[in-house]
Amino acid sequence: MDELIRLLIATIVMAITLPPFFTVLVYLIPIRLEEIQAGIEQRTRRSFVIGFINALFFGLVIAVFANQGDVGGLMAMIILLFILALSFMGVTAFVRLLRNRIFEDAEFGATLKTAVLLTGAMLTPILGWFIVTPLLALFGLGATIPAIFRRRKRKVDTVV
Repeated sequence: MDELIRLLIATIVMAITLPPFFTVLVYLIPIRLEEIQAGIEQRTRRSFVIGFINALFFGLVIAVFANQGDVGGLMAMIILLFILALSFMGVTAFVRLLRNRIFEDAEFGATLKTAVLLTGAMLTPILGWFIVTPLLALFGLGATIPAIFRRRKRKVDTVV
């Protein structure tokens, strides 16, 4: 019973804190989120495959580190937080994508409403927990990794 109360409190805290978090991220890193959103729209399957493979790989790495004592547990926690941060950036790009499809304007209120809708979908029992949230995380992770770690082409000045 005590665990059920903790789960309920954690769900309520997430429902309250995630929409403002997504909304603030939309306005803090708009250029990077635009690149991630383009990856989601243009290369959907590729984003899912990249996210799935990276989630499996880093899940195994986290599991190995977690069994190595205190220092390994710390490394596992750092890797987990890094992967979660990348996934949250991808989910925030989904907030932008949905906002552009639902609302005509890109104002703060529309972004907040879209973040509330997406958070509600993610926190829906059973379907949201086990289908919507993992899929959004995988797509988001798979779109974020190429957008952030892609090699930029350098401009070469030629002297004639």
